[in-house]
Amino acid sequence: MNTCTLCTRKLPAEAFVHNGKVFKTCSSCLSKRREKAKRTASSAEGQTETSLETIDFYEVSDYVADKISCCAKLAIDLNIRLDDETLTSVSHDVKLLVKLVADTIEDGDGYSWV
Repeated sequence: MNTCTLCTRKLPAEAFVHNGKVFKTCSSCLSKRREKAKRTASSAEGQTETSLETIDFYEVSDYVADKISCCAKLAIDLNIRLDDETLTSVSHDVKLLVKLVADTIEDGDGYSWV
């Protein structure tokens, strides 16, 4: 009896054969995963195209506040592009960089990140 790497059920060896190949994942889980991938791919095709905006690091909170104030329903995909000067000033310290982003957001809405 083999154990499936996804569902962790103990199944006979023939349950791990799919399309003539032997896998560590059972045929049932492989089929479910492929169906889910197809649904995800088809739903992604129906999504609308988004625009890309460049926002200065210190204006992020104002930008988010403006977007929230004018929209009842809001979905934001936030990407921040930092210039060389900002990256140099934080000496590529990722924790400090994340703290700068969180502090900027907190200043705008009063929310505290834990």
